[in-house]
Parts: sequence; structure tokens; C-alpha cells
Amino acid sequence: MNKLNFGCGTKIFKGYVNVDVVKHDGVDKAFDFNKFPYPFKDNTFEEVLIIGVLEELRDARSVIKEIYRISKNNTVIKLRVPFYNSRVAHYPGHYTFFTMDSFRSFDDEGKIHPASINNGLFKVIKKRIQSTPYNWFIPQKIKNFLSCFIPNISEFIYFELKVIK
Repeated sequence: MNKLNFGCGTKIFKGYVNVDVVKHDGVDKAFDFNKFPYPFKDNTFEEVLIIGVLEELRDARSVIKEIYRISKNNTVIKLRVPFYNSRVAHYPGHYTFFTMDSFRSFDDEGKIHPASINNGLFKVIKKRIQSTPYNWFIPQKIKNFLSCFIPNISEFIYFELKVIK
């Protein structure tokens, strides 16, 4: 099974192709994530992790399209990005802000079909706001609602996208 740990940093996972922009111990390939195409063949990976890197890239939509290209049909892409209303989203070097609907334009259930991705798409199979530890006592549905109005209730959004080709 070919699995990709995209933007691994120092979090090297066994059984994954660990890639980063800087070559260091454990990194299998280093390349510029802002230059396309990536050094992989079409339909290479069956699972992709993108944790804490998508917001740091200048053109997140093009990166997702490139991840689509190198993913096989039914690949699950697991990604975590900062929630737009959190302090983490506004760190220097972050270029893109994300909401619960950020991947809706790729989603079949949203009835929006992106022809720009070779008539393929993703299906959003999971999305979950990850809250800050200090508000553990607030029920999740209330936190989801309040997160849109009150900064820093939630820090990240976790998505799972299924590739459909």
C-alpha cells in the first residue's frame, strides 16, 4: 500500500513516503510544494496525510488538485488545517483560511462539480472542528456554532476526503 505523508516535517511515519520541503533524517523526498507537477506518477497513493502544511502554501487549491492527480481512485486524504477564526490561522506564513465548507466545491454532495479537476472530484467523508483544550465542557454542537462568532473556541478542522476518479 502506497501512503504519502505530505509535509512531514519531523513527524516521520513508517510505511509512508515522507516528503517535505527540506531534506533531513527520515525524509524520503524533498521538493518545493509550490512547483508543479510533483515528482510522482499519476495514481500512485492510496492514502495521503496533510497535517499542518496546506495553510502554508500559496495556492492551496492547486496543491489539492496535484494531490488528486497522484492519488488513486478511493484514496482517503486526511488533512488538518487551522480554523479561520483561530489565532493559529493568523500565524505569519499562513496564506489560506479554512472553514467547514472549504472543500465543498470539490464535494459531490454539494452538487458542485469541478470540471477543472479532469471531471473527477472528492467526496468529503468526514469533517470535524477540533476545539481548544480549555473549553472541553461545552458540547460539540454548541462549540461548532459558537466557533463562527467567537474567536479561538476552535483551532483546527480535520477533514477526510475520498478521491473519486
